[in-house]
Amino acid sequence: MTSEMHQKINYSLQRIANMLLLNASFITNLGLINGKMGIAIFFYHYAKYTNNEVYENYAGELIDEIYEEIKNRTSIDFDNGLTGIGWGIEYLVQNGFLEADTDEVLDDVDETVYQKILLQLSYNDIEGCLLYQIARLKSKTNGNIQKELLKKHTLLCLLDECEKFLLYRNFKDNIAFPNRNTLSAIQFFLAEIDEKGLFPQKTKKILGCLPAYFEFIALNSSEKIDDTIISRVTSLAWQKLVYPSAMNHTDTSSFQEVFEFIDKEENWNRQFELNNGLVSLGLVLLQMNTSSISKLNVPDIQASIQSVQPEGGLSVFIFKSNSIGMQYGTGSYIKELTESMYIDSDITIFLTNFYNSDCKEISIERVSPKFYKLRIPAPFRNIRNDKLDKKYANIVVHFLSSIISEKERVVFQINNLDTIHVLRKLKEKYTYPIISVVHIAIWQQLLNANTDSALNQTERLLDIERETYKLSDKIVVLTAYMKNYLIKEYDISPEKIDLIPNGINYERYKTISLKEKNKLKKSLGFRADEKIILFTGRVDQAKGVFFLIDAFIDACNEDDNLRLIIIGNGNVEQCMKRCYSFSGKITFTGFIETEQINKFYQIADIGVSPSLQDQCPYTVLEMIANKIPLIISKIEGLDEMLSDEECVFINPIIDNDGNRSFNITELSQAILYLLNDSETATRISETAYLKLSTKHNAKCMLDNIQRTYIKAYSDKSKQAPTLFNNLAILQ
Repeated sequence: MTSEMHQKINYSLQRIANMLLLNASFITNLGLINGKMGIAIFFYHYAKYTNNEVYENYAGELIDEIYEEIKNRTSIDFDNGLTGIGWGIEYLVQNGFLEADTDEVLDDVDETVYQKILLQLSYNDIEGCLLYQIARLKSKTNGNIQKELLKKHTLLCLLDECEKFLLYRNFKDNIAFPNRNTLSAIQFFLAEIDEKGLFPQKTKKILGCLPAYFEFIALNSSEKIDDTIISRVTSLAWQKLVYPSAMNHTDTSSFQEVFEFIDKEENWNRQFELNNGLVSLGLVLLQMNTSSISKLNVPDIQASIQSVQPEGGLSVFIFKSNSIGMQYGTGSYIKELTESMYIDSDITIFLTNFYNSDCKEISIERVSPKFYKLRIPAPFRNIRNDKLDKKYANIVVHFLSSIISEKERVVFQINNLDTIHVLRKLKEKYTYPIISVVHIAIWQQLLNANTDSALNQTERLLDIERETYKLSDKIVVLTAYMKNYLIKEYDISPEKIDLIPNGINYERYKTISLKEKNKLKKSLGFRADEKIILFTGRVDQAKGVFFLIDAFIDACNEDDNLRLIIIGNGNVEQCMKRCYSFSGKITFTGFIETEQINKFYQIADIGVSPSLQDQCPYTVLEMIANKIPLIISKIEGLDEMLSDEECVFINPIIDNDGNRSFNITELSQAILYLLNDSETATRISETAYLKLSTKHNAKCMLDNIQRTYIKAYSDKSKQAPTLFNNLAILQ
């Protein structure tokens, strides 16, 4: 076999392992051929092949899940039931993957099979009983005479069943005639019994009638045979597994079609089974490659990454979920941080995107030697609940463990509360520091900024928030207000909290001339003389967009040349109801990409951010970077970013219950004032730009968070890992 063939097999094996790692825990079938037991066997073999204990640990967890999920009503058939599961346990023990006394572990299975044989054994169940009992016959005895007698009596009973099927039935008239697999199991069972010299006369008598049955079934069976190369190759896997003497070699010329099959994305939706599934393909590939290569050639890959790692440098795993916040401020934060980190630091970045909706399989993209994008999609059975989220988190950490070695220093950074299950698993497995960045105040989000009655609201989310802060080694907040709140209300030590405002790369944004602005306006469907008011962000009550629409309508009664552009997803339907008679003057773009948003920034005359709650929003920073005059709410957080010299403030109204709102007339007058006073508009936008380009630039944010990383790591006594153990997928 060529070196190129070995590399293709290794690449395919890695993809199969990643896909099974992602989905196996969510499969409800526990059986050998069609379920978790077959997958566990694959992972034990793959762990041995790669010399990676992470896969061995995961296989062990699958075995634990099987035992936890087995029910009394579980069938005894070989493909999906107890005999296949029991056979799998025997296989793992006899091949040195597990250490166990199978007489003890399989006692319940032995008894169930024995009782089934004594009562009524159908031809559908005989295959599993035969194969399971042969596996049990080969197991090491613990000296239990009663157990040995039970095994031999079970064998004799099964021999009687074979005799009934083959000698005492007219197979030409028997509708329930055994299929090829059943006949093969009978033949294998009889051969093994005969080799051990058990019941020789009866065994030879039954063996003598088998050729006629195989001849008859070859001529008369209505079974459809899938004779494709994929079918032949995959059937080889379970044949070699169950019947050790079957087919000692494989024609490598057929593997090109196997690789083509694996490369087709639609085939990854197939069942993860041993019979014609990913598991069987994986086992066949392992059987092919283990003949000349004992394990993946990962040290050379690892060394190539180590060579670019600065001595004593940090590697940071930044977690990014698929939550809605990733489309807005949190996503902007991660983008600004990673871009700045990539350009201006020696940190190795592992951007870890879980529940990723843009891919179907786990992937690693090597952007550069110090920037990797890890994509972990949702499992095919994407049902969200607490139990399944815990399983998924376990898979995420297993995947990270398979690519983390013990050479450098690591920091984990989480950015939202839906990382809680992953956070718990990281805390269980590692001692490396975990940094939590507080992008949003959950109690405010739930209550539309009514903080006084927070304890009466959704307690579960608040408990998750408390736990997140407790498990974190460092907490990064964006405002002094948030820091003080956490100290006071959550009793968190001030030393645990670092204040690091959001930052932005101001050099990325360019202003355009009036001529260019008017041309761009026309291309976007606006007249040159129209005055553009811009809102960007989530379209919901907490962002104050409903007050803005009401104020805009009020302002239009005085100036009919106004246009309002609302960029973002959310409750657009409710907005439309509020502005039905003015719908021609309001543009809802929905969620659009950054390149398109920048065009609207360049044509905006003023920006409005009437949030009921916020901290340090990127929408405000981006408008300032584009030198857009701003009207913003004077609330905690925003009042730390700007002063009266850099924006026009509107004051929230707080009622006796703590609910916030705005005076519509005040907001509409602020809009008209800023649109009609160009001198004030220019002055505050220039002043805001000068202030925030130094206080809120991305380089400043990076320097501060690097200090947080280093301090958090220095507080940990144990050195942490960073480098990849299995980056074969990158090659």
